Amino acid sequence: MCKYLKHRTLYRLIILLSFLVGTLRVAAQPPITSLESITNAAGHYVITADISGGAPGVATFSGTLEAAVDPATQMPYRISGLSAPLFTTLTGTVRNLVFANMAISGHSGNTGTVAATANGAARIYNVGILGGSLSGTGYTGGLVGLLDGTVRVVNCYSYADITGGTDVGGLVGHNNVASTTTTNVGTANNNLKTMVMNCMFYGNITGGANVSPIYGGQIIRSNYTATNNSGGAQYAAPSGAAITTTSLTLNVTDKDYSHYNFNYRKVQLPYYNDVGTGNCTGRRVVTGWKITAVTGGTTGTFIEDDSDEGYNFADRQCTAKDLYSVSGRVFNQGAYYDVPDGVTAISIEPYWAEAAYCSDPYYDKTYNSTYGNATDFATPGVRYSNGSNYSINGSSQPVYTSLTNAINALSRNASHTVYDHALVLVGNHHAYMDNSAIKNDNLPFTVMSADLDRDNEPDYCLIYQHQQRQSVSPVRFDFLS
Repeated sequence: MCKYLKHRTLYRLIILLSFLVGTLRVAAQPPITSLESITNAAGHYVITADISGGAPGVATFSGTLEAAVDPATQMPYRISGLSAPLFTTLTGTVRNLVFANMAISGHSGNTGTVAATANGAARIYNVGILGGSLSGTGYTGGLVGLLDGTVRVVNCYSYADITGGTDVGGLVGHNNVASTTTTNVGTANNNLKTMVMNCMFYGNITGGANVSPIYGGQIIRSNYTATNNSGGAQYAAPSGAAITTTSLTLNVTDKDYSHYNFNYRKVQLPYYNDVGTGNCTGRRVVTGWKITAVTGGTTGTFIEDDSDEGYNFADRQCTAKDLYSVSGRVFNQGAYYDVPDGVTAISIEPYWAEAAYCSDPYYDKTYNSTYGNATDFATPGVRYSNGSNYSINGSSQPVYTSLTNAINALSRNASHTVYDHALVLVGNHHAYMDNSAIKNDNLPFTVMSADLDRDNEPDYCLIYQHQQRQSVSPVRFDFLS
């Protein structure tokens, strides 16, 4: 058990990303039960049984490889016991796969479980490594040795231990492209190349000339140099808001295979509505939790900015990284907190933000088959008039009927953070193919849903899509359907 004390004002809600996909929407693809069955370099293969050892019949792969879900475990079928990278070069897609008990030792050149090198438009989605070890002489990573081109690595994790190599990373040994965004929409696509996102590494790294916890090599960053993501809180709690539950005892849990959660020694932080009052009143909303004190553990040193070592938020021998006063870190409501070694209690306070409420004017909107000619569902009548006041959680507050109007109502500042200003949905909102809906002005904010029925689920949905990749303001999407 781990006891967590709550202080005065509290936090808001979060959506956690699952590392694996529980359903497979693939039909009529060749089912395979051995790696040797992969003989077409451009084929689409679905693994339908656990596979131990072996190797594909092709070294370069431009097709798609994925696994169906084992009904007995509700997990994707596994590949175990690899003694060499699955592919030498990957330009295709590998997704929804679990690897276990890797034993790749002394591999010559670039080394990774999925591929020695991933380039072109390769995609690696929802891939996990549950254990094992690998070592190589060149760029060495848990998933990929060398990342190049416009490759995406998203929602992946690894527990494998890594030894040796030149540039060594928990997931990617060396990223070869300094991907950046610019403030010029017309030229942004020229710089948006590789991506490593929502990935975690839980193994150990021994040796290596340059070591990074997730990926090494060139840094993938935004060029919004004025954006401040670790400033001080700008807003106090609204009048009447209070913490009503001041102490909680939370269970420390480990891997939860049934729900595709592979973190160990973690607790789930509460939602503000469970322990406090006054959320979404007085144009204020909770956007996160601040950890204000930690009992036990090793203080350590917070490593900041995108240095070669990167942020050390996964370091279980450091409590300083979690303290708001040290790192400026804000935790989502309902988020898992990875408990550092020796920690027995934490104190938290809510992070309050300025709120601007947004909804479609009508209760729903419909589209034709090509998502054109949007039509308001006007039969029930107008729900909200732009800029008019309505009772939100018992507090009279203005509601806006476009993202642009709601964003303009926020007092955003480049020195503030995404946690200081929030566009809060109080009805479903459609902004499909509206390239002007989210601004490109370098002023940060959060987009989230209200939870007025207090069930710790978002009440409303945002339907939003750009027509093309483009630069937008620093924006955090949280607690949305």
